[in-house]
Amino acid sequence: MPDPEFNFLKEKPLETIEEISNSKFGHEEIATTLEKITEKCPTPFTIGLFAKWGSGKSTIANSLKRKLLSKNIPVVLFDVWKHEGDALRRTFLKEIVKQLRSKDYGSAFLSEDFKLNDRLERSVSTSSDTKLKVNTTILKQLLPWFVGILVIVGIACGFLYKYQLLDNVWNFTKPFILMFSGVATGGAFLIWLLKQSVYFFSAETTSFGVDKFEDPHEFEEEFANILKALQHPRIVIVFDNLDRVTHDKVAEVLSTIKTFLEPGDIEDEKKEVVFLVPCDARSIKHHLANLYGSTDKFTFDSDEFLRKFFSTIVWIPDFIPVELESLAKDSLHETGVSVLDNNYVAWIITKAFRDNPRQIIQFVNILLANYLLVAERQGDYKDFPPDFLAENISQLTKYLILNQLFPDEIEVLRQKKVLSLYEVKTVNFEIKKDDISAKKKNAEFLKFIEETKNIPIENLRIFFTLRRSEQEKKFPGFESFITLLEDRKTKEAKEYLEKIGDFNDVQLVSDFAQAIKTEIENKTNPVSLANLVSTLFTVISENNIAMSGPLFQEISNILNGTCKEQIHLVSPKSVDNILFTLCASDRPSLITQWITAIEGMVANDGRYQTNRSFIDEVFGVLTTHPDYLDATQAPRIQQILTSNYSRDIELAQMVIKTDASQKKIGSPQYAQNFLGSLSGNQIPETVQRIDILNQFDDSLVHSLGADSVFGKFSEILTAENQLTTNPFSEKQKLVNAFNQFIQNHLVWMKAATEPVRTIFIDSLIAGYNVRPSFEEKSVFIPVLVEAKKYVPIAKLPQIESLLSTYLTNVKPESFNQSYSDLPIEEKTKFFEQGLYTPAETRSINDENFREEFFAKITDVQKQGFIEKLFRQNIEAAFQFVEKIDPKEHKNIFPIFDKIWTIYDSTSVQNKKRMFDFVNSRKADNDAHVREILADKISTCLTSVDLAIQEVGLHGLAEASKHLAQPRLRQIVKEVFDWIRKPEISPKYQPFSIRAILSENDQFNDQEKAEFVQFVFEELVRKSTDIIHINFGLEILGQLKPKYEDRTQNFDDIKLRIDSEQDINIKNALVTGLAKLKPFRVNTDNKDFWLSIDELVSPKEEKPS
Repeated sequence: MPDPEFNFLKEKPLETIEEISNSKFGHEEIATTLEKITEKCPTPFTIGLFAKWGSGKSTIANSLKRKLLSKNIPVVLFDVWKHEGDALRRTFLKEIVKQLRSKDYGSAFLSEDFKLNDRLERSVSTSSDTKLKVNTTILKQLLPWFVGILVIVGIACGFLYKYQLLDNVWNFTKPFILMFSGVATGGAFLIWLLKQSVYFFSAETTSFGVDKFEDPHEFEEEFANILKALQHPRIVIVFDNLDRVTHDKVAEVLSTIKTFLEPGDIEDEKKEVVFLVPCDARSIKHHLANLYGSTDKFTFDSDEFLRKFFSTIVWIPDFIPVELESLAKDSLHETGVSVLDNNYVAWIITKAFRDNPRQIIQFVNILLANYLLVAERQGDYKDFPPDFLAENISQLTKYLILNQLFPDEIEVLRQKKVLSLYEVKTVNFEIKKDDISAKKKNAEFLKFIEETKNIPIENLRIFFTLRRSEQEKKFPGFESFITLLEDRKTKEAKEYLEKIGDFNDVQLVSDFAQAIKTEIENKTNPVSLANLVSTLFTVISENNIAMSGPLFQEISNILNGTCKEQIHLVSPKSVDNILFTLCASDRPSLITQWITAIEGMVANDGRYQTNRSFIDEVFGVLTTHPDYLDATQAPRIQQILTSNYSRDIELAQMVIKTDASQKKIGSPQYAQNFLGSLSGNQIPETVQRIDILNQFDDSLVHSLGADSVFGKFSEILTAENQLTTNPFSEKQKLVNAFNQFIQNHLVWMKAATEPVRTIFIDSLIAGYNVRPSFEEKSVFIPVLVEAKKYVPIAKLPQIESLLSTYLTNVKPESFNQSYSDLPIEEKTKFFEQGLYTPAETRSINDENFREEFFAKITDVQKQGFIEKLFRQNIEAAFQFVEKIDPKEHKNIFPIFDKIWTIYDSTSVQNKKRMFDFVNSRKADNDAHVREILADKISTCLTSVDLAIQEVGLHGLAEASKHLAQPRLRQIVKEVFDWIRKPEISPKYQPFSIRAILSENDQFNDQEKAEFVQFVFEELVRKSTDIIHINFGLEILGQLKPKYEDRTQNFDDIKLRIDSEQDINIKNALVTGLAKLKPFRVNTDNKDFWLSIDELVSPKEEKPS
């Protein structure tokens, strides 16, 4: 219920001193300013007070009037709008006198004896003396009657006289009779004459008339008379509400002010007149511009007009927002309704009416009125819950503002049934391109929506109606939900369902289904019903909501009855998912309706509007469930498909879903028609059609005939060969489609006659030859390879020749693509027969092709190719095997013994690469390969060629990681035995010695001692080459022999030092030997190392 006390606000200009002084907008200061201007300005003087409607112009005028009256200066307020329909000058003069004689003025301003001229309102007449006049016309008309009466009397008297009847009587009564007759006749005549005197006589009066004022000078003189009658020399005249009247009235007022109200031509110029015109300047300019307009020869400047018209102008400044918001708050508080006393409400009102205090007050009254209406509908068992206003007062305020400021936009939302303000950005408001004003207004609307999005409205329908149905009371927003269903707004309808509650609640589902059922039962429009049902099916399916059977039975009844001819508006897919499960008994009749609807659409009989989506869904259901069709329905759907849609790709894709759908819905005639739809005009579509054709079951394909299919393919390919504009990729897809079909139906296709097959092969070869590059020719390779299976024998060499030439010239990536399109069985034997040799020859010298080729040949072919590659191009071979996939090592190491045969003849660098390859792969764990590896390493280390030795050392270092210890011992033993041979000279074989050193642990103690002895003797003591000596000492530094173990060797070196004449060798021996000194000496070696120390740092000789 509304608050028991509420107050509507006064919506009129402020008048009293208290009201004006309490104004928040500085009106009093403006009035004081105008007071000073009107007192001091020269006259006549015209003041413009400019501001928008509702900003306080009238309030300021009232305040000015109060101030000037206190100084005995009369002020006349003339409301132009109020008197818009009256004659301006006449009304104005009367209003002046009326106000100057009102109780506010008394008799202080206008002489008591002053009276407006009677001619101001009416014409005046003046009369002269009256004269009696006889109506001779009437007398002339009566003359025959007088004569007739006299004749009758004469006849009567003659009659009496002739017969002398009763002479005595006559003589006696004659005077009396004559007298009586005369009196009677004369009296009657006089009486009649008196009665008719008005017709016989008339009074004639002479009158002189004077018309009412029409001449402007007469009004001017009368205005002058008023001014003369004023007791005060100055008067202020205010023309209020000028901006509210028509264009003509604005011009008339302004013209009147300038032409006759300014008393410049009046003889008595002592009177001073000041005019004040409060108005909206933009509105006045608009009036003037519309009235005078512009032509090619003349342009009316309204700004210039106003500048010349007004003597001065006072603008009411913009309002301070906080003052307006304070006004809004105070106004809401003044209503006495607590719910309205809300900061959000005050804020949005201020935002909407930021330039107009009066509009704020006016809107608060509108809000209060609507609040009272909603409050009556709020409460238990009513349209709105008890707390609706408390929770939605801001939304109600926003809606009312939008409805007032943007009525056109709100009407569009209402018509388009847009329920949420979040959607306004997507709404087409259908504004004309040249309607700049409407575009501006729409932009303001969208801006206001965006700036006030903190007050969202998600259900406009509530505010459109301010009522709710019974269903909506139980399910808030239900009517909006029904509207969404009718408008097919699936997304919004789903969002509504998500807010209703838990649809796992059986009672909730039951109540909701009953509400929908009730709504459906009450609707009669079949189109709305069909839309509602279709959208309902979609949303409950997508939300997995299981509703009650009675609802669906009612829907089924409707689809079989009321909506029978609107069946095409309901999604067949949804009908299948929902109704066919719950109302299976109605399925035959509904399917019959579907078929009837499609028949009506294709026949264009006017009953059904063509709906391709409906047709697609019907075929989708029936091809998924061909068992739905009974014996009478299947032929009808076949006929529809064959006669009307045999070229339709989408429906064909449905037909081929299953063998059952092809048998039930497809037919040989349909297959023939579909084959006939193939053409080369649009390759992507043709490829798609061939793919569909490829999925026809055998019975349909065989009904076509192999010659027909080959013939159609040849026709398409021949036409395509003559075109050069189609992209290569499309050509490739087309040929691949041909090939795929032939592969799948090869046995059947072989049954085609030889001439037909030959024509197809010729078209393939022609297509191959017409392509300018081998990359483009690649598209034909798979189909040419496949063609070898069915090609006439005479054509086989020609195909082989094309393939051989192709392999010799095509780019690897193109070859790889064409190869990938081959069937698996063709890939495995592609390089058999005559194609291996040209491909191998190319691969030996073409690195890029080599990789593609190698990946596609058999293991046996790979081994032979690698061996051949090593023999013909070892550099290329190494490059190839070094980056080969480890999985392919199985094809390298089995033939490595053959590869080793070229080892001795290859370069040092290649020897190293061979060692690296084998060692990096640990010889593939092949004992045979390892044995050969060890043998080759030993051979290198027993070569006097130091470069080869270095390769051997490098190979040994890596081989030691995977060779067995016995084999390593054998290698170093062979090398040591070799180096000690007498014929090996010099003994400086650095890489061989380092190899021995690296595997020194493989020696037994005796062999180790022999190696140390070898180094001491052969490289240090006996050598005369300082490089050899330093190398030997370096080796000894790594062997770390002890003096007590090798005393003889150390002493021999010491003896050589003592006897050595070559100072460089001597220093090298001393330095190298010193490096062999242990960290700690003992009694056995102390003297020796002291002697060496003395050699390193000789004592200074004492002077003699």
